[in-house]
Amino acid sequence: MNIQQSTVDPKILEEFDNFLGLYQDDLVKIIGKYRGKSHPLDSDELLSEVNLYLIKNKYKIIEYIDSTKGIANFDYNSFKHTAFVYCRNLIKWTYLTLTSKDNKAGKWYSQRIDKVYHTEDGEKTSLDIALETNGVESEVDDIKIGDKYKYILDEIKSKLTNAELNIFIGLQEGKMQKDIAEEAGVTRQAIDLTYQKIIKKVKSIGALKDGISSKVLNDDLYDKVSEGQNAIEDFFDHGEHVYFSDSNKNELLDILLKNPGKFTGEYISKNFFDGKFSEFQIINQARHLTSPSGLGIFLKRKKQKYKKAFTDEQELEIIKLTKKGLSSKEIANKFGVFINSINAKQTHFYKTGRILETSNMRAKRLRLLKRVFKSKLFDYRREKIDVTDDQKRKIIDFFNIGAEIVKLNSKDKSKKEIKQILLKKFKFKDSSVFINPDELNLVIDKFINYDFMPYLVNRLKIPHNVIHGYRCHFVSKGLITKFERPKVKSYKRYEYSYILKALRNGYKYKEIANHIDLDIKSVRSILIHSVRKKTITRKMYFDFFNNDE
Repeated sequence: MNIQQSTVDPKILEEFDNFLGLYQDDLVKIIGKYRGKSHPLDSDELLSEVNLYLIKNKYKIIEYIDSTKGIANFDYNSFKHTAFVYCRNLIKWTYLTLTSKDNKAGKWYSQRIDKVYHTEDGEKTSLDIALETNGVESEVDDIKIGDKYKYILDEIKSKLTNAELNIFIGLQEGKMQKDIAEEAGVTRQAIDLTYQKIIKKVKSIGALKDGISSKVLNDDLYDKVSEGQNAIEDFFDHGEHVYFSDSNKNELLDILLKNPGKFTGEYISKNFFDGKFSEFQIINQARHLTSPSGLGIFLKRKKQKYKKAFTDEQELEIIKLTKKGLSSKEIANKFGVFINSINAKQTHFYKTGRILETSNMRAKRLRLLKRVFKSKLFDYRREKIDVTDDQKRKIIDFFNIGAEIVKLNSKDKSKKEIKQILLKKFKFKDSSVFINPDELNLVIDKFINYDFMPYLVNRLKIPHNVIHGYRCHFVSKGLITKFERPKVKSYKRYEYSYILKALRNGYKYKEIANHIDLDIKSVRSILIHSVRKKTITRKMYFDFFNNDE
């Protein structure tokens, strides 16, 4: 026995054990605070390491004295202080040891093997000491690691998400990844990626881990390692995988080079390899032949089979319910489908002209009406405007005349000169637009001041938006020369700041009009922008002008 051990009072040793038991909750909190997300050991493993370390150094802890911190003898306060320092430092030491490039994983696993310690009761393993401190060993003698379906299924369910669990059950039933992908409506690559995640989660299950890397279940370590490893491999074994040989690769290369774009992967698999390789094996192998880009482009694309989501009767019912004003959610609940399916189908109907608006468009319109009117809501129907060919010709002629007026005005021509040029260039009597000389003066004024749209609406008896739409259409076709209002010189930042400062100090527009180089329209534009950004209120805006216009 160590001389240091013999000099310690047995009562103090008993106190140490009591203190350690009382301090377990605090140790859990310390580990939670200092562990971090990247620590290789989980919280339970770290708690075991800390307890073993404290037990191993119990005599140092008992005899620790620090007069600067008021620790003169061993009591619960001195134990808490020393145990906290040991726990915090051990968390850092284990992280550095297990993540250091100089220390391989073997050193980590060597620390997890049972070690023998000399105590007052004789020799004890680290497992025995941990069980005496934390509790008794669970009964695991009847557990068979190789029984893959009974023992680990509950544990697996708790680890997997709903989507992963569905894929897991499908694999357990012997389905191919391709079939599972078609049922789930996703790609096979997504199923394969999820499959890899399932393998990692299953391998991280504690029961399987113990069967592979510890002696907890049985003292016969070698047998348990083999049994646990075979259980995992057997669990994910879905038959023998056939690999491409060099001769198979050369044969596939020859087929693709001689028949570019003629055969699909499925056709090559059935007719050239007698189904030895799957369609996806052919496609993946073609992508990696001869170069990084591969010969995947030499394969013919397989036509995707379109499954009609709704029957003709169901489509008619959706149209009927949409016209009645039901929401997408209500229609989806009635058919028992996802709301996204109804939204997509309604959008298709809207684009093909079978409905005037979708449920989402109607809801958005009603929300807007509620905000604008804040009164009893009303509905409307989209009105179709029939535009005759004569009206279309007049729109073209009017805007071509207007483009010529704008062009001549930009060259500083007078209104009289513009009128003479127009009379020579356009034969108004032969044109679809008949304009007398007095009306021509009005048209010139309207286009020079860019106030022509109300005049055209009154003259052609067509709504503003319809004229604008046909104008854009004819410009894209090259039938109308495009012209735009010249851009007004933008205001400067100091002018914006000056106007806002004057407004907030109670000045009116009349009082500052002579001090700024901006007309009233520019000032209004600046302040309207400020109202939209909520820099100023609408009341401040109206008070600033106060009918000065």
